[in-house]
Amino acid sequence: MLAERQNLGLVGELRSDVAPLNGLVAAAIDAAGAAIVAMKDPTRGGVASALHEMAEKSGVGILLDEAALPVNPAVRAASELLGIDVLQVANEGKALLGVRPDEAKRVLDTLHAHPLGRDARRIGHCTAQSRGRVVLDTGFGRRLVAESDGELLPRIC
Repeated sequence: MLAERQNLGLVGELRSDVAPLNGLVAAAIDAAGAAIVAMKDPTRGGVASALHEMAEKSGVGILLDEAALPVNPAVRAASELLGIDVLQVANEGKALLGVRPDEAKRVLDTLHAHPLGRDARRIGHCTAQSRGRVVLDTGFGRRLVAESDGELLPRIC
């Protein structure tokens, strides 16, 4: 949206991620029920904000695996060019699920069987360390994931 509004002329596979999640979420609940202990959409403040809320409310730390994050290469490139953290960008058609580890594979298999869940990934896990915080493992080290201190992009809806 920002690239279009500012006429930046970016090219590539940049498209909206808006999608109705009711069927996908229903399939996950049908498959695992009580094994899903948390669920949040990353609409406001992106993945970072949603995971911070989940970590704070549950009293756990969340360790993210940067390599596991399913980010479209064109989106990653545009975000880097514009100085935007992809973890703080709103995602209208995505859901974050907290799932008990012993049921994670079953939930992922269910999500992958649904057209909107084919790119679903296990992007991290909960830990007793850094309670209430989100930490990103970059493969080269770890850093705290910051919460956005404002809206990165103006609201469009």
